[in-house]
Amino acid sequence: NIPTEQIANHDNVINRDEQAYEWLRSSLKNTMQRIGVLCFSATPSEILMWSHYANNHRGFCIEYDFSEGSHLRKIAQPVCYSETIPALSLANLLEGAESNFLDVCIFTKAKQWQYEQEWRVIMPEGGRSFQMPAKITSIIFGARMPTEEKIMLFRALGRKEGIEFREAKLLEDRFVIQFNAFQI
Repeated sequence: NIPTEQIANHDNVINRDEQAYEWLRSSLKNTMQRIGVLCFSATPSEILMWSHYANNHRGFCIEYDFSEGSHLRKIAQPVCYSETIPALSLANLLEGAESNFLDVCIFTKAKQWQYEQEWRVIMPEGGRSFQMPAKITSIIFGARMPTEEKIMLFRALGRKEGIEFREAKLLEDRFVIQFNAFQI
């Protein structure tokens, strides 16, 4: 027989643990809603990327300098693709842990998204503009982007030194995107 006093104390500890866990979850959720996440892909030729993120090939892609030693390369981190959702545990909350839970959440996506080859930069505040993280090296116009929009963007950025302009073309016999130099 366990004394009633021990049972009451045990229940009290469990309630405090649950409250602490809920507070932690709420705190992490609030932090996630305040930060900014800047996402990049290492592959401009992935057809699904153009479908998902460039208005079904009617948008454009901005390529940045991601060379070794560039500022962007220093601040960006690759996304980890996993079959399991990160779990909140004491191991990733302790000071000195190999990785903290917030980073694990921010830099983990489902394995199905692996084709994106995504890199992310975390900004301390969301919902606002920041200076570009790197020099623009090229603009790729989508295969279905209207010509007048291509010309407008080219005229707006064409005078900036070092920017290459290309346009995507969907091949007729294969699921492949080809890039050609943009000609007015």
